[in-house]
Amino acid sequence: ANSDPASFILEGRVKPDAEWEIISSGDLNDLPLDRNGRGIPIQSSYESGDVNLQYTEVSLSTNTKAYWDYKLSIPATRYPNQSNLQFAEVELPGLLLPSFPVSHSCTPGAQSSRWMKELDAETCPNSASLGEGTYKLFSDLISAKPDVYNPSIRDVTREYRECDSVDTYKLDLGMVQASDGTCWKHVHDLEHSIFDLTGADPADYTVSGSMAQVSNAFVDGIVNDPAYPIIGNLDDHIAIDGSPNSPLDQQDVQDAFMSLEFNPSRQAVLICGSPGEVATDPFASDHSFDITTPQKTGARTMSIWELSAQRHTTWAQLAMHADDQLRQRQSWALSQIISVGLPGSGMVFYETNEPYPSFYDQYVRNGFGSYRNLLKDISFNKIMSEWLTYLDNKSLQYNINKGFVSYADENFAREIMQLFSIGLFMLNKDGSKVLDEDGKPVETYTIDDIMSYASAWTGFEERDARGGASAANRHVDRSLDPLYINPESRDHFPKSNLYGGFIGDQVALCNDLPDRAFLRKGATYKILGSDPTPTMLSSEVAVEM
Repeated sequence: ANSDPASFILEGRVKPDAEWEIISSGDLNDLPLDRNGRGIPIQSSYESGDVNLQYTEVSLSTNTKAYWDYKLSIPATRYPNQSNLQFAEVELPGLLLPSFPVSHSCTPGAQSSRWMKELDAETCPNSASLGEGTYKLFSDLISAKPDVYNPSIRDVTREYRECDSVDTYKLDLGMVQASDGTCWKHVHDLEHSIFDLTGADPADYTVSGSMAQVSNAFVDGIVNDPAYPIIGNLDDHIAIDGSPNSPLDQQDVQDAFMSLEFNPSRQAVLICGSPGEVATDPFASDHSFDITTPQKTGARTMSIWELSAQRHTTWAQLAMHADDQLRQRQSWALSQIISVGLPGSGMVFYETNEPYPSFYDQYVRNGFGSYRNLLKDISFNKIMSEWLTYLDNKSLQYNINKGFVSYADENFAREIMQLFSIGLFMLNKDGSKVLDEDGKPVETYTIDDIMSYASAWTGFEERDARGGASAANRHVDRSLDPLYINPESRDHFPKSNLYGGFIGDQVALCNDLPDRAFLRKGATYKILGSDPTPTMLSSEVAVEM
């Protein structure tokens, strides 16, 4: 008994050449004096000690960090002058990780990680004590729009940006707040993954409700096994038709899931469509013209130039042979004034065909109309909103309410004045520049004007999926529908104009309108469809007098 350990120090390190970190230390004065008989095999596990033998549990301080390896030191024995030390076994019970890889999300090179939304989180503490750079890095990645919409899961890949050095070998990155104020927790890469267990032995798993519970050993055995493919993640919103992931590629499964359009309320829905959208013709059979590339998933094999050629052919055919040649020439001229990026310039639209011709149709529709209406159309177009970065633009007040300071994006506010309308300098009727008393050109706007107008381009968001529209092939792209304004992220404060007043001056307030103003010429209406909720009813209705 004199050779029993009297104290301990437990240390760990995150990589072989790292410094040892103290995890816990303390006294071992409560070790029992009773001894087990010789020759009895120890049958303990990582979960518990052998109940047939004498053992003592030592409570360690709470630790959630995973280490590369561990070191246990015994600095003293029960009798200080004892020259030897005796014990049978030391165990560190904890989470037994399966053999499939658990990635260090901050190690050099491209690393992926999975994050889950904390639905009931009132606060979002930096629980892993991430460095400021690491925290912002993952906040930006989580805040970006995912390729597959999922309300509770974000899979992100860190490619070029580096974490802070203090976070390089952390396994658990804790919680991070996204730009919209939601809180996301770092989880295992396979958390909420959906495996196809059709060929599995029912004895290998238990079912509770709609969830199957499996052991780590079972998951370890089926990872990367083609007999048990991962077909997606829980709550993924995907285009099921033509999916290569079994069993979603089976016709009977598709028939079962595609019996109804996407419609969570299960009620009748009134679909209004987008500008230029026409009804489907069931009698067109296979001879109808379709400019949607058929490649829906997987690695793209068609080059950007092949995809562009499809759009160019469509445009050239109409530009050269359409009956309304004057309108076509006017449309071309307008496209040289109001332009967006070419396919392949970083936007997702380079892999689909319809969005760009649809954008060009705005020039055609407004060729002989009002330039103001054309500016409005392009301002509500998703391609323009991504090109000039005001999609999901949030007001300063909205961001402050979410706990951080970020001003509204100024890109579109500047370009719509500089490039699309009034230009940099005021002009006389003959086109010459207006000069001040010093003979210098008078600028049309200032930085204060840009900041004011930037707040006018807040709240613009992409519409939800709807029936009656074909899902975009690879990115669930709904760019044919105009954007809508979300009142929650919209700037509600007055916006100054360029003439010392405010945008909206001389527009009648609702309380000042005459009776039955909604019946007057120029009134606009909002179709509420099958869901006339109070929120929709409270939306403002524009009235032209």
